[in-house]
Amino acid sequence: MPPSQPAASAPWDFEHIVTPTPTLLFRFSALTFNAHRIHYDHPYATEVEGYEGLVVHGPLMAVLMLDLVDRVSPGAPVSAFDFKAVNPAFVPHPLAVRAKTTETGFALRVESAGRIASTGTATAPRPLND
Repeated sequence: MPPSQPAASAPWDFEHIVTPTPTLLFRFSALTFNAHRIHYDHPYATEVEGYEGLVVHGPLMAVLMLDLVDRVSPGAPVSAFDFKAVNPAFVPHPLAVRAKTTETGFALRVESAGRIASTGTATAPRPLND
């Protein structure tokens, strides 16, 4: 799907909403040694780089997708994971982290402000109530 297209409405089995904050992005930047100012310096992100706000890290969205897998299948081993950033997500737009069970685990997606921000797949045991 081209990055400019909006997120299509599709049924998802699980969803967790996370609203990113400047503090969350600053802490994730510190944790990952990511010094790019677009994640923690609002004037720089908007005035110099031209973004609409602070940019949510792609790897943070990956962590949120894995967190959702753990929420729906606590402690289940993830044997494979892959993700792709599709569109930028910005503070303060909520992130809708979504998962759908598949034959091998989960299809994953993060949507923000009506667009797909990231997609992924995780190979893991499905929830028992599935």
